[in-house]
Amino acid sequence: MKPDDAFAAAPLIILALACIASLAAVSFAKRKARAAFAVCAIGMALALAAAFALSLPMMPRRIGDLLSMDGLSLVGTTIILASALAIAIVSRPYLARREGERGEYYALLLFASLGASVLAASSSMATLFLGLELLSVSLYALVAYRRERAEGGRAAFTYLILASVASAFLFFGMALAYYQTGSLELQRIIGAAADGSGGPLMIAALAMMGVGFAFKLAVAPFHMWALEVYEGASAPVAALIATVSKAAMAIPLIRFLAPPILATSGGDGASSFVWIIAILSGASMIAGNLLALREERVKRMLAGSSIAQLGYILVALIAGGSYGASSALFYLAAYSLSTLGAFACVAAISPADGDASRSDFRALATKRPLAAAVMTVSLLSLAGMPLTAGFMGKFMLFSAGLGSGGSSAGGRAGTATGILAILLAFNSALSLFYYLRLLSLMYRGPAAEAPEAKKGREAAGESARIGPSRSLLAGSILALIGLSILVIGIVPGPLLGLISSLAGR
Repeated sequence: MKPDDAFAAAPLIILALACIASLAAVSFAKRKARAAFAVCAIGMALALAAAFALSLPMMPRRIGDLLSMDGLSLVGTTIILASALAIAIVSRPYLARREGERGEYYALLLFASLGASVLAASSSMATLFLGLELLSVSLYALVAYRRERAEGGRAAFTYLILASVASAFLFFGMALAYYQTGSLELQRIIGAAADGSGGPLMIAALAMMGVGFAFKLAVAPFHMWALEVYEGASAPVAALIATVSKAAMAIPLIRFLAPPILATSGGDGASSFVWIIAILSGASMIAGNLLALREERVKRMLAGSSIAQLGYILVALIAGGSYGASSALFYLAAYSLSTLGAFACVAAISPADGDASRSDFRALATKRPLAAAVMTVSLLSLAGMPLTAGFMGKFMLFSAGLGSGGSSAGGRAGTATGILAILLAFNSALSLFYYLRLLSLMYRGPAAEAPEAKKGREAAGESARIGPSRSLLAGSILALIGLSILVIGIVPGPLLGLISSLAGR
């Protein structure tokens, strides 16, 4: 590898070395969990710093036909590593109270982050599949990590079976695409499909690959695994699936799918792409919000919300152009930050014998003011309320959808995005119902327990659930997330300018 290539790929190299170091820490360190956590946190922080200090001056740069180190990969890597680092910090007190903190957890977290970062930078089907499988296998183990939770094992088994089927579709589609084009380069494959030169076999290949991507993104109608897996996984792992995994899959779509659609918008191939993605987008918005609306369990509600949020991002993907790409990236960052804040609050207030239920959120404002404040900001941001990052993100998505009719996307794409923009506004209003339902519970007074019920519980030898753990470092991360959501919502210019400049590199 050339020195310039090594600098460009520095974040991936550092993460790979951190993965090896974490395995060594698990094998030889006396305090395995502490050593693995230190390696995980330091490795992610160094990789994040290297992305801007070493990779950015070398961009854009292709490393063979495998990796594309450009602005999109930098944005994706930043979202992935920042989210994973926050999850690692939040996980420490969460796992310590459950006697479940082992070094293997942080090693798996590093491997998942490496796989996600490879996905974000992939320009070939080879690296795409390698990163996807590295991420997926790590997630299977993390979902089932807490062995005392039977539902975690069931969720991991469900995820393993369904994800394996989706990966088989993806791999077979890649094989067909390679047979038709003789190339592993994603740009060439997507371009051949969009301009119609690939023939019917290429359409079948793209359909199979689309099934794999749609499953990993939990896009309707490939979304039903999400609720069970989010519920069965621990709160930090659910946050990892909702943020890191989704960002890793969204970046390749933004890089490779939108430009060919716009470049050949007058052809039948492009029109088919537009309407297929539009249907997936609209179905995800509606299905995700309806599922979240009927859910009483918090993690399942957030799972439904994440399904809808990915439907929103697809609006900007269809709109295309530099503004569409910037809108999708900005909203991906806002969504990741808000979702991370919500799941971090769930982890922070969860008792030792399980994750937080709705009853744990009752009167949270009086019991845990910081957690209540961050949860409030996060949910309002997911709902798209003003003065939050989510509001600016949805405003940009809405503008991209309405503005695409006059762009190079043409009439068909403009019609699709116009309809989706209306659906986006309607579903954002619909989501307020289940977000406000949880928020109102947080600011109510504590429920009074009947004396008879209390005596019966004490007589039966039942004790109150062991309360949640508290950590200064985890609390600082919570406060930073909440503050970031507000700052980006009030002053979005710096982040938007940075994303726009990077998206063009």
